[in-house]
Amino acid sequence: MEPIVRILLPCLIMMFTAFSCEKEEDKKEETFEVRCNNDELEGKISEIILGKWEVIGDYKESKLVNGEIIDVYVYIRPPHKVIEFSQDSIYKESYYYNGELKIVMDKYWIDTLLHFKIDIRPWEYGFCDNDMLKLSNAFPAGVDLTSIYKRIK
Repeated sequence: MEPIVRILLPCLIMMFTAFSCEKEEDKKEETFEVRCNNDELEGKISEIILGKWEVIGDYKESKLVNGEIIDVYVYIRPPHKVIEFSQDSIYKESYYYNGELKIVMDKYWIDTLLHFKIDIRPWEYGFCDNDMLKLSNAFPAGVDLTSIYKRIK
């Protein structure tokens, strides 16, 4: 009986391992690449940021291609958050949490960083063009909070 156990046990372990693993195509994330350069913007930052923006991706990694840094983002589907910057320095964030719409409003101001009155963390901002906004926590404490937004027309 011992030889049967020696043969069956490894076979059973291999079967359970094979069936419990996810398929490789199930694990793949849909990503997109973004090149940001604030030098090519037309207009003042305080004017370009005005309007509504919808989150479309979260930061995954950066890579160097031909001497240029390219950020790679994972698509967020469906988009779950919209932010809005108004001329009177009011910031509005709308998002869904547990199926319920939540709205947060705050005052904001811009210098070399983006600041919110109730959030002690300053944010770095970047524009990939006039219709793509990148927001990153300026001082991440272990977790890089970077997202990319697309302007809603």
